[in-house]
Amino acid sequence: MPNHLLSPCSVLHFKVEQKSLLDKFKYIMHGLVYNLAEDGSRSKFIVGIYAPLGGLQILLKGDPSCCTKFKRDQKLFLLVRKVPHNFVTE
Repeated sequence: MPNHLLSPCSVLHFKVEQKSLLDKFKYIMHGLVYNLAEDGSRSKFIVGIYAPLGGLQILLKGDPSCCTKFKRDQKLFLLVRKVPHNFVTE
């Protein structure tokens, strides 16, 4: 329908659908990093990152070189989506 045929009242009734990142995920949780811990010996040294996400306490463990950007009181988001069953291989 051409714009010149629309009255201001009819324009307000059109719903604009904008796609967002939220549309791509099943669950989205957020929280703040409250603790960073180091564990292990020199050969197996790991870093633990603790955060509450929507009532779920999460501990992420990883190599220190991969965890350098995490800081205490930093916002953390967890985005979860379902993958097709044929995506996982045995």
